[in-house]
Amino acid sequence: MDSAGRKILTPGTVLESGQLRYTIASVLGAGGFGVTYKAKTSVMLDNIRVQGAVAVKELTREDSADEFVAGAERLRAIAGKNRNIVNVNEVFRANGTAYYVMEYLEGPTLLDYVREHGQLSLSETLALMAPVVSAVAFLHSRRITHLDIKPSNIIVTTDEDGSLRPVLIDFGQSRHYGDDGSETRTVRIHACSEGYSPVEQYEGLTGFSPAADVYSLAATMFFCLTGRRPARASEQPAITLEESLPAECDASFRRVIMRALSFRAADRHRDAGELYEDLTEVTQPQAAKPRQSRTPKRHGLLLNWILAAAVAAAVILTVVLTGKDTVNVDDIYPELDSVAPEQAQTFLTNTYRFSGYYEDSEGQRWPIRLEARTDGNGHWGKCIYTDIAYGSTVIMTGSGEGDSFVFRSIGSSPLTISIHPRSNGEWSGIITSSSGTMRCALSE
Repeated sequence: MDSAGRKILTPGTVLESGQLRYTIASVLGAGGFGVTYKAKTSVMLDNIRVQGAVAVKELTREDSADEFVAGAERLRAIAGKNRNIVNVNEVFRANGTAYYVMEYLEGPTLLDYVREHGQLSLSETLALMAPVVSAVAFLHSRRITHLDIKPSNIIVTTDEDGSLRPVLIDFGQSRHYGDDGSETRTVRIHACSEGYSPVEQYEGLTGFSPAADVYSLAATMFFCLTGRRPARASEQPAITLEESLPAECDASFRRVIMRALSFRAADRHRDAGELYEDLTEVTQPQAAKPRQSRTPKRHGLLLNWILAAAVAAAVILTVVLTGKDTVNVDDIYPELDSVAPEQAQTFLTNTYRFSGYYEDSEGQRWPIRLEARTDGNGHWGKCIYTDIAYGSTVIMTGSGEGDSFVFRSIGSSPLTISIHPRSNGEWSGIITSSSGTMRCALSE
């Protein structure tokens, strides 16, 4: 039985969604709203049956089925739009309750990863946490707060190229707000995680509170760097927190993390997008690479989009519908040799770092960053454009000098950014992609 008195499904139980059959394999965990199981399923691709593992979350509260389904549908709507947020595949009702199906991720939680490898270096911490911060920025841009960010809710999985990919899971406490500021959820679970929840969360949040997630992200980075959980927010003096940071954390990083850990929400970054911009000014994190395990082991923890073909189709559909382009940097280097002369790569002297936003057709602003290098004589090196909310990166080449610059994507997906300086020292321009033209504003 779970905490609500509902019988937990036993291995071998079959769930019918109307589209697929899911066979329960084991229990992965339980929370305030439900129980999460590892399950197996299969589909036919042409004449081949493909089998795989998924994670299925079952609602155990009888008073919140409609909200459970609505929340799951919101997660399903953003599936595939950020690779650092767990994907939801299907939502259905059965057995007098509701379920949703998520990807099952192979790998340890960040909590177990740090316990196994010991405290992480600053570069390792940024490599793992910057993508998570960017993912939360994506959520905040859609007026969603997670409210339970902590090391045990981040899975560290390994991609095919050997790089580590952190994925944020467990949205049981998340809240979503409409454009008018009203919360879409009425049944709430008031819960806090010691060391990772800010003081105002203990008192009860009454509105859209992205600064609460900012605190939790910084507390999680603190854990990575020190190997220990911060004390409860109301009991941890700021000076003690800062003194506990490793010596390699320089003044610029200390400024960022201590601001994010401020006792008062008003003193923190407004949202994860602002925190992400602050972090990237400290250093540009590289992709995280696995450390050598002390003992070979693998963890089958929460949550995998079972069908590789279905995942590929979802990613392709997302690119087509949103016009968001992601280019693998390793695939670009050969093309850069022809785009930028070798001597330009060697003698690049000017670096432009822009941050700002573009405005979509509905007037909503989305944070972006652009970094470009040139020798000042028309020779450009690799230029990197980042759509922060979507966590996507495009490699570009630049042209122009003096009063205006034009950046064009390398590869088959067309993206052009044209900017010029304004009298107030900022830059403005337009971004043109396959989905249309949008206004942008940047500052160095």
